[in-house]
Amino acid sequence: MGLMVDPSSNLFNGNAHAYATLSTMETLTWEHCSVVPYLRRPTDPRDNRVVPLFPLWSVDDQSWHFWLPAPPPHGLFPMQPRDVDGIFIAKAPQRDSDLYIPFLDFMWKHSSWPKITRWLKAIENDIFKLAASLAKIDLFFECTDSKSIDHAIFVSTEIEYLLGRCRSLFDNLQMALNTFWNDHLELVDPEAQRLKKQQAPADSFSDVAKKIRARKPGEPSPYAFPEEILRCYAAADDFFVTMKDVRDKVVHRAAGVGSVYVLPQGFGIGTDNPITKLGPERKPDHWFNENVVALLPVLANVVCRTIYVCNAFGDAFRRIFKFPEPIISDHHVFLRTAHGPSVVEAQAVLKGKAPWRGDGAAVPVAEVEQS
Repeated sequence: MGLMVDPSSNLFNGNAHAYATLSTMETLTWEHCSVVPYLRRPTDPRDNRVVPLFPLWSVDDQSWHFWLPAPPPHGLFPMQPRDVDGIFIAKAPQRDSDLYIPFLDFMWKHSSWPKITRWLKAIENDIFKLAASLAKIDLFFECTDSKSIDHAIFVSTEIEYLLGRCRSLFDNLQMALNTFWNDHLELVDPEAQRLKKQQAPADSFSDVAKKIRARKPGEPSPYAFPEEILRCYAAADDFFVTMKDVRDKVVHRAAGVGSVYVLPQGFGIGTDNPITKLGPERKPDHWFNENVVALLPVLANVVCRTIYVCNAFGDAFRRIFKFPEPIISDHHVFLRTAHGPSVVEAQAVLKGKAPWRGDGAAVPVAEVEQS
């Protein structure tokens, strides 16, 4: 059968994905898969999407369930792990820090073709690492009493990594969109379909956005994209261009991150620091003094807005294109990581929570989407 499992990974550490290809099930059948409550059998026998076998959190018995392919003729072997880390299925988050990314939820339900799942997993990995990056900066602050650590250099190094990881997520998003656009979509308009085949989108989000940005009034749509897709690129353009420019200056043009201030309330940066261009609108409680502002709102804005762009594209694709029926029914896809609370905290800051330490507990925000 077409089962693909990463044998080098712990099944519950967020890195392994087990799934079977519908069209190549030689030992597994849909009768075997009927024991998995969230799976829905496609009505089209030609459907060649992969069947995701992810851990399930059952609200009915308040426990975890997982199914592994067993040697023939046994089908799937049920397991009950004590806990999981990574991607999982549930009707609702099991913890306040479980992350719901609408883009990933929609794509796993409707677009789990083998070539696309590669890029979905890459996006998940980017989000896990962004969460870890935010958590590391929290950890650095907890260690500020240590005299053997240069905390400012630690934070500066992490900011450089975080900007690069966000840039990577944009390109992985572009590859997921390209794979769907090139391999799984046929436009109704014959002329549009002809143009679509002649000009495949570039692999880089930057290159695609640049071509769309250069379009003059009256010119045909680049790549034959519908206007709603062009609007998604336009909406992301200012943020993406600013992030790319700041990252390039920091990493490639010797600008550096700039001074990071270790304050009793948290980390701060100067108002003339180039990365402040990536922050949200400053609020009164963002200021430490007239020259220094809190670092957290800037990083929160970078991470969350990058994820919001994914969600915006997923929502546009859902509205304007016809997708296969969902293969995951009556449940949703969630991400769990030990560092999820840092993403929740980041979004809470964007929603108004004060960004300094000692200002109250984080507001649980399980759904990472545009507010």
